[in-house]
Amino acid sequence: MAANWLQTVDYRKIAFGVAIFAFIGTMIQHLTGNILFEAVLGQVATYIPAAAYPGIWTRVFFYPVEILILVISAVLVGTPLVYLFNKFPFLYRRHE
Repeated sequence: MAANWLQTVDYRKIAFGVAIFAFIGTMIQHLTGNILFEAVLGQVATYIPAAAYPGIWTRVFFYPVEILILVISAVLVGTPLVYLFNKFPFLYRRHE
């Protein structure tokens, strides 16, 4: 549904679609970063036990606030752009 919302000229639907995709992208980015962090520290820095990882992550990053900031920023920037591209298709080429 979110992909279809991005192809309309309804500003509210576009905003919701951008928010959904921004949230999914942010979560994928965090998952990848977490896996890399633990894989690198688990292999290179063996002086940090695996049981300490949750404490490190909760002290270093406050994820809900970070996710909220990223999603709001994406909606503020992405929604007008997608709206303009849908309203004025001559601004870019659609490959259909």
